[in-house]
Amino acid sequence: MYWKWTPPPSTIFGCVYVQASFYHRILEGAGSFHFDSEDDCYISFHSETASRYPLPDRIQFCNCCYDEASRTFTAAVHLDPPEQGAVHCKYELVFAEDFSRIVKGTGQASDEDGAELPNWHIADPFESTNGNKSRCYVGRPRSVRNLVEK
Repeated sequence: MYWKWTPPPSTIFGCVYVQASFYHRILEGAGSFHFDSEDDCYISFHSETASRYPLPDRIQFCNCCYDEASRTFTAAVHLDPPEQGAVHCKYELVFAEDFSRIVKGTGQASDEDGAELPNWHIADPFESTNGNKSRCYVGRPRSVRNLVEK
């Protein structure tokens, strides 16, 4: 096994982000965000860590839009079956300049009648002011990606 240096990403496409303040491969598939290509972005729940949730292994993002200038991704997901009353969720995610993490974001869920449920926030995992109030997402390091995909 060897590690091959690769340049940092210049886009979110080809990247994976796990819900944590540091990357560990076991967290992939436990609500991780996958941006395989412009046409293939999804949330993964395939791991044993996520198996306690009544969700499919993969929830595809729809109505995706990525703004390169602001590094902002917006999209929605439809939940079937509903999760805690939510059937629709809208996401807005802003990525770090080096694409190593999500620095801020929001999620807004709504029920089957369209009523908004409490939203949640995503904060920069490198900010010490976050505490445990917001979710944090970090990217899979490029060197790990090379090892995983080879």
